[in-house]
Amino acid sequence: MTLLSRLARLAQPSTQQTQSTYLLDTHTTALTHKVPQTIRDQYPTYKSLMTLSSGKLRPIFSESSLKFDKGDISYTVKGVYLAPSTDVQGINTCKFAGKCRDLCLKNTGNMKYNFSTRELKTLALYLYPHEFVAQLITEIRQHASVAKTNNSILMLRLNGTSDILWEDILDMKTLVEDINRDGGLLGGFYDYTKYPLSRRPNVNHEYYHLTFSFDEKKNANKDAQIYIQHGLSVAMVLDGKDIKQLNKQGVEYIDGDTDDFRFLDKNQLVVLKYKRPMIKTDDGYKTVEKNNFIQTLTTAITFIKSIA
Repeated sequence: MTLLSRLARLAQPSTQQTQSTYLLDTHTTALTHKVPQTIRDQYPTYKSLMTLSSGKLRPIFSESSLKFDKGDISYTVKGVYLAPSTDVQGINTCKFAGKCRDLCLKNTGNMKYNFSTRELKTLALYLYPHEFVAQLITEIRQHASVAKTNNSILMLRLNGTSDILWEDILDMKTLVEDINRDGGLLGGFYDYTKYPLSRRPNVNHEYYHLTFSFDEKKNANKDAQIYIQHGLSVAMVLDGKDIKQLNKQGVEYIDGDTDDFRFLDKNQLVVLKYKRPMIKTDDGYKTVEKNNFIQTLTTAITFIKSIA
């Protein structure tokens, strides 16, 4: 069933569910215990983490958004950016992170200046999952309503800088269906992930599209092939000079730097150009040298041929 036909069948209005309806306790009951007691004592309430100097709640979704037209269909993308990997003591939001830690998106562009905001949001999720999800759903409803007004389908990335099992926290299917019955226009969710697909048995791919992030680990190719077999996509990071050679080879791939709309990909390799990140030191910021998370031209060509 296509995304448009799935949305079209949700035409009848329904009574709006309470926010807690969409919270799954299969994961959230263990979240709070991952945070050290000293940090828990420092933030005794949800508002102590999420209240801005203005008195308003800190938005969970980034203020920026992406919008594009695909034929006669318009999409709007909004994202959530939490603290990656082990940036917050006691919490690991990227369980399968490897050499990608140093090359993380958090170290590029303006992202490297927003540590405190990402950390506070992460603590809010882990310490107060019920309140966090309630605010998250309120914001999703608002963005979906705006998307409907603009004749655009809203797509959401909850793991902009993390790799959390959101399918164990949020009932995505019910949320999408209820929002669309109540007058919004939400297409679903999508993310990059390092998790082997076997470790994400609860994902409903109709509502949550995953792109596997190919890395330096020995099982990367095996895990990537499984994603392809399930109709999903795989992303690789290559050096710019290797991408030029890839183009000369004439092989087909998706340029992941052209857009971030991975929910449209199926059984394909997405190539991303290596962007040299910066990390903070006592002497300011320094460039991080690339490591073997960056794949070789040979690896990319071999993989493309294997899925052709």
